[in-house]
This record gives sequence, structure tokens and C-alpha cells, in this order.
Amino acid sequence: VSERAPDGVENVAIFRRNSSSFVMIYSEGLAQQHLAIAISSDLRDWTQLGKLEIEIEPWSSARFGAPFVWAEAGCFFMLLMGESEQETHAS
Repeated sequence: VSERAPDGVENVAIFRRNSSSFVMIYSEGLAQQHLAIAISSDLRDWTQLGKLEIEIEPWSSARFGAPFVWAEAGCFFMLLMGESEQETHAS
């Protein structure tokens, strides 16, 4: 929980960044959901880096989250959920 998301976090995706660190991308907030990012060297202590800035598309203009991240051929890919109208989900 952070000041940006007093109502909590969910949908955590953790993956190895390199030989000495991990990255966590997660849904931050429920009512004003967006993605956030944190890093760790030991999977216990995390440094929050803040909101993950991504281009807003019409289908994700109200909020977005639920990241699914995978690596393939040396690149990372991410799928996520988005909503164009805040009223479509009751948090």
C-alpha cells in the first residue's frame, strides 16, 4: 500500500531482471487503478519506483492493471486489462 493507492494493490507479476535483481509490476489502487513498479535484490525488501508510465489507449482510459509479463527471445512482453468507463467495475 502506498500514498498513491491507499485502497491496496493486487495482480503482482515478479520476474528476474538480471543476475542480481528482480522486478515487480503490479496493479496499484482499486478505484483509480494503474500499474506500478518496484525492484528488489532479495525478493523480501522492495524499492517502489512509482507509477509505471504507459501510453493510454481508448480501451484503458478509465483504469488499467492485471499485468501478465513474460520473456521471449530476449524481450519482455506484457498484456494487461483495461477499462474505458469507470462505471464498468465496482470497487
